[in-house]
Amino acid sequence: MLTKMTDADWVTVLKVFEASRSRRGDKGRDDKKFLSALHYFVVHNITWRALPAEFGNWNSVWKRFWRLSQSGVFEAFFEALAAMSDTAHLVQNMAGASRRVRQLEQRLEKVLATEPSDAP
Repeated sequence: MLTKMTDADWVTVLKVFEASRSRRGDKGRDDKKFLSALHYFVVHNITWRALPAEFGNWNSVWKRFWRLSQSGVFEAFFEALAAMSDTAHLVQNMAGASRRVRQLEQRLEKVLATEPSDAP
């Protein structure tokens, strides 16, 4: 898996990511740091809590990841990168994140489904 991206690659990825996000709500502070955190999370196969401090508070990264995941941003992001023929290596670079995202979503859905509700 390709783990290093050039500055030109980052420019492309950040433009596509920005275009994939909703126009509403908080946009986050640093998309490059956020995407780097996701990449690190996937490549090193760690838990969210083990995310190095250089990426910011792990819980903030996770919350942003969860919101974007639920709103379909990652699917749009990967589809847009895949549609650009000269960015195939970027899709490969981020594809592991997509698989891990789906696995995490499925685990979280199971946990939420088994939690007792507050209803009497």
